[in-house]
Amino acid sequence: MNNTTLRIGDTDVARIGLGTNRLTNTPEHIAFIREAVDLGVGMIDTAYTYTDGQSEQTIAEALSPIPESCIVATKGGYAPGTGSPEVLRTQIDESMRRLKTDEIDLYYLHRVDPKTSLEESLGAIAAYREDGKIKEVGVSAVASGRV
Repeated sequence: MNNTTLRIGDTDVARIGLGTNRLTNTPEHIAFIREAVDLGVGMIDTAYTYTDGQSEQTIAEALSPIPESCIVATKGGYAPGTGSPEVLRTQIDESMRRLKTDEIDLYYLHRVDPKTSLEESLGAIAAYREDGKIKEVGVSAVASGRV
């Protein structure tokens, strides 16, 4: 690892990743993802909610199977009420289906749900990690002192 990479779990990736919150499933965007990875992008960030799932589908179309040199991170539990274990399980399963993978490299809790305890939300995600379906777990948009 050097100043141009960071470690996520056991994998070193480039510090600059690719956000895909507006990525739609078009031939141009599929080519864009392939070119980005060919040029060295080592992390692609997406979410269950991005472009109604098209972002995840586009990444899968471009990269399935995902190369070992690239980490795909996705998120779930964005809106109030979506951090419950039941909703997160549905979102994780759907994200895996869209990404055409049996294992998500990095899964974030998108936001802390004011209707669900952080422990409940992370517990649902941790169960997938224990089952080998998520490699690494993270949180996004969390204020200091919430974790």
